[in-house]
Amino acid sequence: MRPRIGEAALEAAAPDFLREFGEAPHVRGALHFGPVVVGEVGGRKRDIVFHGDAMNTTSRLEHLARELDQRLVTSDDAWHRPPIPDDWAFEDLGPHALRGRSRPVQVYAVSRVTPLREVSIG
Repeated sequence: MRPRIGEAALEAAAPDFLREFGEAPHVRGALHFGPVVVGEVGGRKRDIVFHGDAMNTTSRLEHLARELDQRLVTSDDAWHRPPIPDDWAFEDLGPHALRGRSRPVQVYAVSRVTPLREVSIG
């Protein structure tokens, strides 16, 4: 997976984090699709909140990504929604039981593919 600007910045700062805190930050993520209830709460300090099964499932998928040492995972529901960029690759991780779900969720690891460069030989 080729690092993006933010990932490259984290990688560059990793030695400083390791020296200072004994740990370097890592980014993980999860994608899921479904309806979400959005609201605004608070009086003086307002916050936007998100509720619903899609939010809970995404959170469970993020925890699964950590357990499986994957940078990004997606559910089958999310995988079939957006157009998929040509430089994304998917690995079938199989169905996983997630807390709060009555049926297992089909999960895929997502990574970026580095395009092959044309090389002349001879």
